[in-house]
Amino acid sequence: MNKIFASILFLTLMVVGFSSCKKYEEGPSLSFRSIKQRITNTWKIESYSINGAEQVGFPEISTQKQFWLGDGAYNHTYIDPITGIGQRVDGKWELQDNNNKIALTLNNANTGQPESATIFTILKLKEKSMWLRSIDNSKEYHLVPQN
Repeated sequence: MNKIFASILFLTLMVVGFSSCKKYEEGPSLSFRSIKQRITNTWKIESYSINGAEQVGFPEISTQKQFWLGDGAYNHTYIDPITGIGQRVDGKWELQDNNNKIALTLNNANTGQPESATIFTILKLKEKSMWLRSIDNSKEYHLVPQN
């Protein structure tokens, strides 16, 4: 009887321990892929909000592709809605704050020199979903893989 009780207690503690150790606000609770592997992908913005209000009707968002590469390189491409010409912005990304934040540094389009980093808190990081929030909590981006 004591062995059964001890086994049940152990399993209960393991389940509670795993469920309370979520790395990111929105999950996942457990992943077999590394954080870097989950970030490395070609993403598109599914939705985004500014100060809690969802933004719609921006054509450059629907044409945008974001390439998050495993070596920390980053670039995104989009079609300028005014000129109809494709644009590309390069930069780099790196994890910070015990892998809870991503610093994204874009290069100046004219000089090619890095500009100041924009820091995002990772809210959710799954193979097919990445949610980022600016550190001032004003902007939130929900990304999904580009097909």
